[in-house]
Amino acid sequence: MDRQVLRASSRLTLSAAMAMAAALAGCASSHQTLMSAEGETRECSQSGVGLIESELARQAHRICLSTLGRLGYLPVSTVGSIGLDDLQPVEDGLRIGKVQPGSPAALSGLVPGDLLLRVGGYAVRDPAIAQSLLFGAAGTRVELSIVDSGNPRRLLLQRVLPAPMTQSN
Repeated sequence: MDRQVLRASSRLTLSAAMAMAAALAGCASSHQTLMSAEGETRECSQSGVGLIESELARQAHRICLSTLGRLGYLPVSTVGSIGLDDLQPVEDGLRIGKVQPGSPAALSGLVPGDLLLRVGGYAVRDPAIAQSLLFGAAGTRVELSIVDSGNPRRLLLQRVLPAPMTQSN
C-alpha cells in the first residue's frame, strides 16, 4: 500500500475513533431560565463533552438551580399567575387596575376597582411587594383579602400558567 494512502486511512480511522469515544463518553447540554418575583431572569446552563467534563457541568447546573431556587427564582415554565395587573396604591391598600379575562381572579368575581388589602396574610400598600407575594409556582394557592363593592371578602386562588399569547391578524 502507498504510504500516503496509509496515512490518510489512519487519520480517518483516528478521527472516527475520537468521535466514537466522545459519543460513548457522553455529552451533556441543557439550559434553563428562572424568574424572580420582580420579573428578573437568570440562566443556568451546562455543556460538556466527555465523562468528567459532563459530570462537572451537571454538578454546576444543579448548584446554579439550587442557589437561585433558594433566592426565590422559579423556572419560567412553572411561574403561575392569578391574573391581577396594574395595582395602584390607595390609602387602605391597592386598587386593582386590570383583571385578566378567564384568570382565577376574574373567575372569582374580581373586577378593576376592587381593593386588595392583604396577600398571603400580609397587608399590602406597595405594588412591588404585592406582586412578589402574588408570585409563585402554578398549582400553588394564594390567599387574598379584598373589598368588593364595599364588602370585605377572603379568597383562596390557585395560580395557573398564563394562557399562551395569540397573534391577532
